[in-house]
Amino acid sequence: MLIREASLAIVNRVGALLLGGAFLWQVVEHVGPFQCEAVIHVSESNADMMIDNVTYRVGNVPRETPIVCELAPGQHRLIMHRSGKLLYEKEFSLKPGEEPF
Repeated sequence: MLIREASLAIVNRVGALLLGGAFLWQVVEHVGPFQCEAVIHVSESNADMMIDNVTYRVGNVPRETPIVCELAPGQHRLIMHRSGKLLYEKEFSLKPGEEPF
């Protein structure tokens, strides 16, 4: 009877340890910023830049002035055009907290 109780106590502690470890693993995997910041340096003036169907108008800005976009992690598509002509196109993916450009 004493051996059975000791075995049950050990099994309970090991189970609790495994469950706690699995929980902490999930927490650590999802900790951190959920938004990503894309800093895009634009070299074309008077153009339209579109990221995921959101359009940004680029006027006569100095080349040193970047466009900063807050994006969700995942796949994104950047398209830049002027007067209907495609100037630049790129697909990229972001991980949480990552800055791609």
